[in-house]
This record gives sequence, C-alpha cells and structure tokens, in this order.
Amino acid sequence: MSENAIIADRDGKSVWHPTDPGIKYRELPDAPKVGETATERLRQMKSMAGKFSSNYTQLPGESKPDELRLLNQPLFRFETKDDAKSLDGAIFGFARGTAPLGLLLLEAFKSGDGYRWNYAFARMGTGKLTATYSEKEIFSVGKFDYRGDLKQTFLYLARQPVPKE
Repeated sequence: MSENAIIADRDGKSVWHPTDPGIKYRELPDAPKVGETATERLRQMKSMAGKFSSNYTQLPGESKPDELRLLNQPLFRFETKDDAKSLDGAIFGFARGTAPLGLLLLEAFKSGDGYRWNYAFARMGTGKLTATYSEKEIFSVGKFDYRGDLKQTFLYLARQPVPKE
C-alpha cells in the first residue's frame, strides 16, 4: 500500500521489486468539506465509506462474485496534526466473513488553503476484486497471477521460511 515503487530485501537478496506503486489516491467527488474535529472527520469517513461497495470472485470461470461487506469500524485510524500534506485518515476493510479482501483508504490531503478527501483502494486477496463508488466502478484487479513475477504490485508469499534472527 505504497504510493511509490518499493523494494523488499531478505538476507541481502531482492525478493520483491514492483515497478509501479501499489495504490493511487484520487480526489473523492462530492465529498463534504473536511471536518474541524477528529470526531467529525471519523463520522465523515464512515459515511463516505458507506458509499463504496466491493465484490470478490475467488474461483475461476463464471463464478458468481461475492458481495463484500464493509466492516463497521476502520481497521486503522490516524491523525497527522504535524504533517503538512495530510490531516487525518483511515483504512476500512471490505470482508467476506471477518477476513478483509479489499481495503479502502480515505485521507484528507492538503489542497490550497484547506483539505480535501481522497481515496485509494487495494487488494488483500488473490481473487478478482472490484470496487464501486456511488455505483461507478473505481477499481478492478483480476485474479492474482501466481507465476511469481516480482514486479507485480501485490505479492503472495506462501510457505516462506521464518527469517533467522
């Protein structure tokens, strides 16, 4: 979930080096003016998150997608009072059961004299994932390609040895 390309090393060897960023923030259309207090901003973020929906297809072929549910509380909430770029934000999970398969990031970024709400979406599962905002598709990724291309922006590390201390 980085806005920049990153490199992951283990024991001096590159194990992952995507060429593209994993997320891209976009300004949220029709968003309210960013609230003055942390409580008001959290209420706004929960309300905005409720306008998003997501579905997930695990199996190949013509499987019917599962509608994911927005978890009631953010998975992570942060305030950044001392950051010149950002004021507040949260990560919301879209889950099947209790396992988040899609992540919605909402963040208030500096814009002119004030702040504007922005969003990004990311995958947490290996199946096909789509997300919509006010019934318009804003994110879509296909089933994860398991061929081990270390340049992909999502990495699935199955059966990895525990690193030596």
